[in-house]
Amino acid sequence: MILRGLCCYCVTAAVLKLFTRQSFLSVEGFAEINFMIPPSIFAVCFGLCTLLRVYRNIPLERYLLPLSFGLYSFLTLRENKEIWFTLALSALWAVLIRYYADAGWLCCRRPMRKSASVVLTCCAVLLFILIVGAQGVYRYLTFTSPNFDFGIFCNLYYHFRKEFLPLTTCERDRLLSHFAVHLSPVLYLLTPIYALFPHPVTLQVMQAAILGSAAFPLYLIVIKYGCSRRKAFLFALLLLLHPAVGNGANYDFHENCFLLPLLMWMFFFFERGRVLPFFGCAGLTLLVKEDAAVYVIFFALYIVIERKKYLLGGLTGGAAILYFIFALTFLSVYGEGVMSGRYGNYIPEGGGLMQAVHTVLLDPAYILTQLFSDENGPSFQKWIYLSQMLLPLGLIPLFCKKPARLILLCPMVLVNLMTLYAYQFQIGFQYSFGPAAFLCYLAVLNLPDMQPKAAKTALGTALVISLMLFFITTLTYTEKYRRDYETNREKYCVMEEALQKIPDDAAVVCSTCLLPHLSQREVIYEDKYHTPSEEERLDYILIDLRYDHEEVYETYLSFGYSRTCSVEYNGKALLWILTPENAE
Repeated sequence: MILRGLCCYCVTAAVLKLFTRQSFLSVEGFAEINFMIPPSIFAVCFGLCTLLRVYRNIPLERYLLPLSFGLYSFLTLRENKEIWFTLALSALWAVLIRYYADAGWLCCRRPMRKSASVVLTCCAVLLFILIVGAQGVYRYLTFTSPNFDFGIFCNLYYHFRKEFLPLTTCERDRLLSHFAVHLSPVLYLLTPIYALFPHPVTLQVMQAAILGSAAFPLYLIVIKYGCSRRKAFLFALLLLLHPAVGNGANYDFHENCFLLPLLMWMFFFFERGRVLPFFGCAGLTLLVKEDAAVYVIFFALYIVIERKKYLLGGLTGGAAILYFIFALTFLSVYGEGVMSGRYGNYIPEGGGLMQAVHTVLLDPAYILTQLFSDENGPSFQKWIYLSQMLLPLGLIPLFCKKPARLILLCPMVLVNLMTLYAYQFQIGFQYSFGPAAFLCYLAVLNLPDMQPKAAKTALGTALVISLMLFFITTLTYTEKYRRDYETNREKYCVMEEALQKIPDDAAVVCSTCLLPHLSQREVIYEDKYHTPSEEERLDYILIDLRYDHEEVYETYLSFGYSRTCSVEYNGKALLWILTPENAE
């Protein structure tokens, strides 16, 4: 009876929410509802469930409760996308799923066929690529993608295609190798594809495909551990729905996207005992970025301490440490130096990266003061980040029967929690791809050690939470950018047509979100970071009037440039184009 009452209550709330335009997130939303409508809906639903139970022995409420609560959750999340509201709904779902698990209602007697699980996994990956790829494409089309970092990679691949050299001009305001900033040879892997489709949109779609491909090695790892095909598909789905994966692509293409599939394949080949492919994936992981070595080092520690494979772990860890030292030396001697400032909270004034290591080793208590702090002191931001990383996996990564497995949590602690650099503990950036791979792998390791009911509760809760977070992050952003483009298509087409008139061989300075659209050229700078001079004569200065522009405009006027064109739409100026006063 209690279950039936809850079911009818959820049905009533969902029906009212579905057919009422007013928001229920404010008291005004209830004012227009006739007082008799809610109890009438409740009574009809309760009577129907009772009659079916008495005369047909059909427990309608058992099936209707999760459906109605799911519909109500979806409708309310459309209006309130705050993480705290989502976590509150998640807690209610956890209670409901636990109740269903205890009652034995989560059992599925018919096993999933191999062909069905493979097809469903492939469909899920394709749908992920479609959604996340569309998000990146619409960001580009709506002039939302900035120079840092998307414009840099667009200009980089222009030089890759033309000269096969990792050159950019918009990263440090001069012609410079990108490898002087980040040592990322793995970027060459996409050069053949970019050569066939030389357009910035190619990078956005390829990032979605690279991230989505990580579901396949995870699927195979789950199968290796003797789990059912259904659980293998479910884990692949959890990875694709995880907010660190889909939402992490919301800030455009980045080399870190390679970390997720490469780490997953490295885990798979280790589990299969295939040494050469394992070393190959570990080596490719090292080539993603100079700091990617920490992921390989921590996994090597896990191999030695938990798996007792001393030779394999020692060789892997030793090679990763040597490469890490080489990468840091290369950047210090031939590049722009190591970005140790992101761990400046461990470095005394005038110190370097080794001083940070010294601080960590000698004062572990200080680490605890930094784990849940930001640059302004103690903060809830990292707690929110942790909840977004762990709850979509049902907290399974924390249920370690073997303490040595906790080593696999260390990459997240080091990369995302120990720093005060805000972007590294925000789910919408690319710094969570590596830690997400470790968390998914750890969840697979821990699941067989859990009690069946606890495992069902954790997986069911993880699926619901992942769906909700995917909806309020990735799907919401994709729809936002799509709607913006469809609404303002003509305006963006006018901007694009104006930019296409700029000669390909012209030297250009432009606003940040214009730069990806003008990146296919030898000389391109971002106006915010470019320092003009009397000796330098640039061909075009393009100013995006959607942002603060007065200071840039006045600066270039003082250096002998004049406004020669104003791009307008519906009587409103969108862009100003400046050229040298003595230009023809």
